[in-house]
Amino acid sequence: MNFGERLRAIDRLQKSRLFKLIATAVVIFATISGLVTYSVLHKVEAPRVEYEVQEAPKAGEATGSAAGDAVGGAKANPVVENRVPTAEESNAQMAVRAINSILSRKAETTHFIVPVIGAACFTI
Repeated sequence: MNFGERLRAIDRLQKSRLFKLIATAVVIFATISGLVTYSVLHKVEAPRVEYEVQEAPKAGEATGSAAGDAVGGAKANPVVENRVPTAEESNAQMAVRAINSILSRKAETTHFIVPVIGAACFTI
């Protein structure tokens, strides 16, 4: 059997009714499973990335009730922290905000369903 005869045999197979039914079933199954998978994943809440700056307590600072609690539970000398973030911290915070905005975006379902159904109809 030479190359031309093999091509003619493949052509006859593709033109048979059984091949067309099986190919149509495969396309419909793939379309339905893709749409179901997308609809399930679309309902899942988007993950979020968190960034926290953790600092060790400075020497000489007391914690808890030894920090100078006055009568009634309020601190006698409240400490206001007026710290400017470093360049690395502000870059990390901007990166976290960018990642969270990308993760929170969700396309409408019609932006996905219509092209998939159109492609399925085109292939059938």
